Amino acid sequence: MLPTHVDADPDGDGYSNLFEYALGGNPNLGNDVGVLPNMNTAVDGIDFVYQRRRDAATHGIRYDIETTESLTLPDSWEIVSLEEGGIDIVDAEFETVTHRLDLSGKAREFIRLSIGEM
Repeated sequence: MLPTHVDADPDGDGYSNLFEYALGGNPNLGNDVGVLPNMNTAVDGIDFVYQRRRDAATHGIRYDIETTESLTLPDSWEIVSLEEGGIDIVDAEFETVTHRLDLSGKAREFIRLSIGEM
């Protein structure tokens, strides 16, 4: 289950408990955010890699990949369904997921991970 008050920021680090908990951090420690997402350049796009809880649905956590072509339009982020390019088991609680963002024919594309409650 999620820790109580998942949207609170008890340690004053600026991150919500849900964000820290979903990425493997300890919400009550100021410097333990978890493993942050990263990107790797690929021949035909970008590999977006992040760590998630293996039983996310059981914990009521939702992980969505969102993209946009413009950062100047605040409401332009859209949830996209990217095929999981690989899943590596970290331990009993976490796995690392890789998604390939195809950049063919695009001048630019921005990507982010959105974490929320189900």
